[in-house]
Amino acid sequence: MSISLPAFRSLRPCAFLAVAALAACSDNDNLPADAHDHDHVETSGRLVIAEAGAPTVHVYDLDTEALLDSFTLDFPSSAVQPSPNRRYAVVAQRADNRTQFIDGGIWQEDHGDHLHDYLEDPLLMAFKLDGVRPTHYELHDELAALFFDGNATTGDNAGVALLTDESITNGETEATLDLPAAMHGTAEPRGDYLLATYRDGAAAGTLPSAVELYQRNASSYSFVQRFTEPCPDLHGSYSNDSHSAFGCSDGVLVVTQSGTTFTATKVPNPAGMAAGARVGTVVGHHGLQGFGGIAGSALYAINAVAGSMTEVDWNGATAVTRVAHAMDAHAETFLILDSAGMLHFLDPASGWSTRGTVKVLDSIAASPAPQPSISVSHAGDIAFVSDPGDQSIAVIDLVKRTVAERIDLGFTPAGFTWLGLPEHAH
Repeated sequence: MSISLPAFRSLRPCAFLAVAALAACSDNDNLPADAHDHDHVETSGRLVIAEAGAPTVHVYDLDTEALLDSFTLDFPSSAVQPSPNRRYAVVAQRADNRTQFIDGGIWQEDHGDHLHDYLEDPLLMAFKLDGVRPTHYELHDELAALFFDGNATTGDNAGVALLTDESITNGETEATLDLPAAMHGTAEPRGDYLLATYRDGAAAGTLPSAVELYQRNASSYSFVQRFTEPCPDLHGSYSNDSHSAFGCSDGVLVVTQSGTTFTATKVPNPAGMAAGARVGTVVGHHGLQGFGGIAGSALYAINAVAGSMTEVDWNGATAVTRVAHAMDAHAETFLILDSAGMLHFLDPASGWSTRGTVKVLDSIAASPAPQPSISVSHAGDIAFVSDPGDQSIAVIDLVKRTVAERIDLGFTPAGFTWLGLPEHAH
């Protein structure tokens, strides 16, 4: 990996390039003199919203109910994700091989005898990652793994960048991994270990077929093993405290961690799954033992311990499809937005049972127009559903299961995320 700093230090080559101008970074040394006048901040947080069809992101303040600032990116955004502690927005620009970072301006530091909150203006970071096709982004504990697909046509292999809030503040990655082939893959960080996908470079297609285990060595990783249990056409992954699950064409591969020991088993597709269907998205929460598996518009409850997969009737067999989904901060509610604009509230701890619905959107444009997306607050029981057709965002009360209000934007929203202080931080 090569990092461009003011002194232009050169490190080992890698599939990505971190670019940092430290003088422009948002760190504590650059805070105004009165930044330490407050120890505790009461805030509902901020939304970082990409504008569809433009290289622009906007920061909306939920306390003042106003747009705070707008920033011009190098290229249009393909996805907006939160950093592990939700200080930063990680803004991928897949088509242009770049990732940029927005400091939301709300964060917390441990000062030993107390936790100190900060509330500052948002900032477009000087730190950038240049890597070919940044796509899947996975969070686990206080770590994030950003997977770069690479491009077989141009000879660019896949790779992984490990990020934390601290590393982003410092304008650097925690660690990087270069992989031997391009692939549309994923990676799951698990402390000092990393689970990353494997694809035979000579194989047809771009999807991986297996999972490998790596161990971290400072800023890089060493190969440990490739699990013998295959995962054909691998797509989608998620990790909880004990397991990491990967979607395969023939089921779900579950990797179980017990200390430094990792084992892999396959949960097969159930007999009733439609022909040609497969789990391509895995969802969950660190507080849940099991996972949810999404196969098109079907939802499956995956029991990683029992090795079973059971379909969930989330839509009452009505002729609607899934448009967007999200898990709330405490794994109390799983949200599915359907093609009729109804938001479904499911209880993942009780067999993913339905708890109610509410009408959120009047209409949803056909793809490839910007599709609605969902983000959740980590400071309260609130979710947000973007409405590209109405140029607004619906604010959802998760307890009452109602639309509390709507935020009029004046532009068409694409991907977005919530940033702020999680409830448990205090």
